[in-house]
Amino acid sequence: MVVVKIMQGLGNQMFQYAAGRALSLYKNEPLKINIDNYGSTTLRQYELSKFFEMEPAIVSKNEMLAFNLSHPVRRIWNKILPSKKIKSLPYEETNLVVKLLYNVCYLFRKPHLQEVFEEKQFHYDENFFNAGSLVLLKGYWHSYKYFDRYRAHIKKDFTVRKSLV
Repeated sequence: MVVVKIMQGLGNQMFQYAAGRALSLYKNEPLKINIDNYGSTTLRQYELSKFFEMEPAIVSKNEMLAFNLSHPVRRIWNKILPSKKIKSLPYEETNLVVKLLYNVCYLFRKPHLQEVFEEKQFHYDENFFNAGSLVLLKGYWHSYKYFDRYRAHIKKDFTVRKSLV
């Protein structure tokens, strides 16, 4: 099962879905989406099914239990320094020490081999398709290279709803 965490606005949602869909097709695994980010805010909302002729399966809370959602650096840092908790991804973090810890951790812990594959930077990761068959994708995946080989499938999924035309 490939699960992709959907977050932010429509453009980001499209990239995230397309990357997850491509990996699910490559691995011949079902795709499910995680839209937990939208329960606590009204600033943004999940919009893929609103604008496109698609109804992707939403991952259940029980299925999410299969993933260890705490990054080891984050887990250790938050245990040692609870007053200075970190929550963000490495490229969003401003603390130089935390950035350094993340980068050192990635030297020994290959992100694509983890069950939670967190995007390390904004450019294409050549190991993307080497991810496991049970994986949670967390990131923005802003490169056409993630889904170019599945262009026909992705274009079909992004068929605009007739009610909008």
